[in-house]
Amino acid sequence: MPKGIYLRTKEHNDKISKSLKGKKSSEETKKKIGLERIKRKKRLGYLNSIITRKKISKAKLGKPILKLRGKPKSEEHKRKMSLAKLGKRLSEEHKKKISENSTSHRPEVRAKIIIALIKHNKSGEHRKLARERWSGENNPKWKGGITPLNKLLRMNSKWKIWRELVFLRDNFTCQNPNCKYCKNKIGVKLNAHHTITFSEILKKNKIKTIEEGLNCHQLWDINNGITYCAEFHLKSNLHPKKLIKELKNG
Repeated sequence: MPKGIYLRTKEHNDKISKSLKGKKSSEETKKKIGLERIKRKKRLGYLNSIITRKKISKAKLGKPILKLRGKPKSEEHKRKMSLAKLGKRLSEEHKKKISENSTSHRPEVRAKIIIALIKHNKSGEHRKLARERWSGENNPKWKGGITPLNKLLRMNSKWKIWRELVFLRDNFTCQNPNCKYCKNKIGVKLNAHHTITFSEILKKNKIKTIEEGLNCHQLWDINNGITYCAEFHLKSNLHPKKLIKELKNG
């Protein structure tokens, strides 16, 4: 067989393709191919030439990307994945890189989330009808009204919008000066804290129902909010112990 680089005709390529169709390489052949690829990379600095990479890119253009996320995996597949990861631990550097590259921490992504939340936030009338339909005894998870009002309001979409607006204003950075927990870096877990506490506002305005809470301007005023990293927020005695447990669980 001739050695070196030479151009094959389309007819030649088709013949090779047909002759290899349906054939499977043995484990030994696969090992040899793998070793040759490693040698090639050491010798040339790349596996595929620029021309080959362009051809691959052109061939894939317009074709749907195979998505495995969300697809059911067989028990055998799950077992193999579990065994492959068994005993492996991520280094602190690796964890840090994952955190920094996470799209959910990027300010521009969080800004889009806020816009989406506001855009899809249902009208007051719509929310009222939904509450009437699913609240109290109409809800399959009803346990006799044991959830505190404070927690019910924190579960509302209005709370999420308020929290994200506070984060956006503070550039997704902990506002505790020279924070020893997060070093005031972007990408850490954050909490939005009420300067005048939620409980104080509820007590001061004599709020007894969700409707009254949602209509209270002071509860949703972003000027009454400040961004702290989760660790400082939980360890700085800003909240009673009962609420700290709820924040840890949430």
